[in-house]
Amino acid sequence: MKPEYFWEKINTFRKEEDMTLRAVSRYVGLPDTYLQNLKNKKNNFPTPTKLIKFREFFTDDEMFEALRSYELLPKEADSFLLELKVSKDIRLKNRLKRKMQRGVSI
Repeated sequence: MKPEYFWEKINTFRKEEDMTLRAVSRYVGLPDTYLQNLKNKKNNFPTPTKLIKFREFFTDDEMFEALRSYELLPKEADSFLLELKVSKDIRLKNRLKRKMQRGVSI
């Protein structure tokens, strides 16, 4: 998941619910200014533990792809990944990716 897609989903939710960034932060259980500060940063994508709090905005497949993009995941993110109901297509894509990284013939 790219930061642009993350912010597109957040903005869509904001428009539907008529909420500010502060209200969305409060809604997911983060400090009021978290999203405003995050948007102003150069790398404006949340950490894995914070991304988990935005679960209701994204499908399980999108959350899986986003969390797999991090090199190191905290323990709670690992257990969260196991709870996701990922589609067969995404699982197959992930298996292919791992095989290619190991150099196994397909």
